[in-house]
Amino acid sequence: MTEQQNLAMIQLLTAYDRKQSTKRNYNIYGIGHYFGGVETVQKHCDNGAPLRLAILNVFQDRLCDHVLKGMGLDKMTIDEARWCDFQRLPHCYTCHDKRFDDDDRDCPNCNT
Repeated sequence: MTEQQNLAMIQLLTAYDRKQSTKRNYNIYGIGHYFGGVETVQKHCDNGAPLRLAILNVFQDRLCDHVLKGMGLDKMTIDEARWCDFQRLPHCYTCHDKRFDDDDRDCPNCNT
């Protein structure tokens, strides 16, 4: 994912959060989660995953469709939405690809 795509996704999610802030049951902590999702998408892309697949693995439901559409990609198919019919990416590249995460924290799954 390029720096321009990263910035576009952050702007897209900021606008989404601003729109959500006018609605009932708004999550004031949502924007932090969205930005964490952008970092995870970046990590997946840095490890060779296509942008669409990385977004499908990080975001869900309407937010996923909103991000896909905003990034110029097709919305989720019915099978992807209902049955999660797409390749699952690992949460940790340390134990799967023998690469370290950028923050070099220990992996809770493999206890390294």
